[in-house]
Amino acid sequence: MKSEDLFLEFAWLIKTLQKSDGMTFKELNERWVKDTEFSGGVEFNYSSLHRHFERLAECTGIYITFDQDRQVYYMENKKPKKGAELLEFLFQMVVVNKALKVFVGLDHRIDLQRFSMGEHVIKDVARAIRQNRVVEMVYLPHYSDEVKNHTVLPYGLKMYDCKTYLIGKTKDKIIPFELDRIKELTVTSKPFDMPADFNIHDYYFHYFGVFRDEAIPPEEVVIRTYDNEHKYLDELPIHHSQKKLRHRSGGYHEYKLFVSPTNDFISRIVSRMERIQIMSPQWLVEKVLQRLNRMQNNYKN
Repeated sequence: MKSEDLFLEFAWLIKTLQKSDGMTFKELNERWVKDTEFSGGVEFNYSSLHRHFERLAECTGIYITFDQDRQVYYMENKKPKKGAELLEFLFQMVVVNKALKVFVGLDHRIDLQRFSMGEHVIKDVARAIRQNRVVEMVYLPHYSDEVKNHTVLPYGLKMYDCKTYLIGKTKDKIIPFELDRIKELTVTSKPFDMPADFNIHDYYFHYFGVFRDEAIPPEEVVIRTYDNEHKYLDELPIHHSQKKLRHRSGGYHEYKLFVSPTNDFISRIVSRMERIQIMSPQWLVEKVLQRLNRMQNNYKN
């Protein structure tokens, strides 16, 4: 079985069992066969299914267990940390891709937002990350009209705000490089030692966005929302640390986050300034007010 087909089966199993308290082999197989876009109408093989469960545990830390009493398969940990995010993303991409095929010839009835994946370099970037190979790139930063040459150790990928970034180490620091801004990229034959303790999720654990600032430590931030903004935040939290504090019926809702309030975070808040207010810390309130004053002055001038 091709690796991409195996990943799709993994993703399908995760999504199906996440929504269930347990399914028999017959129920699982029937659901799979009916989902012809993934199965092609071909049934699961009992022994190969169990091998899938073993591989899934090895790759992602997701354990699918058989309950002898109920005679059902169930997921032990429905919110696994390792590997499941990528599988879910791949699954969503395939589902959307299959659904959009029906719109071929109906361009006038669907309006899509472009998602920057860096299609011209992403395969080489992925190969360099997988093989721990140094890359040489010609890069055009947003702040300059001149390209710059970089030698980069590719640590990983991060997606943010409809863009994809290579997180790589240069001589003295780790930098996010937007894939669409890479003009040329060469994967060299030179290997590098990937730090064993590097985890991109841990690296951005206290951050919103893609740009880190070591000078801004994480701290508790309290925000207040108005109108129906809380419904959006409940459905799509700004940060994984977000927790609801209190609400006043017909009034406001307050949340706390433990985050490093960098410019990416401030920009997110300012983009919803009519409905989101920073309550604390005070220095952050003042910084947001300074940015709002600059915006107001731009309109006056």
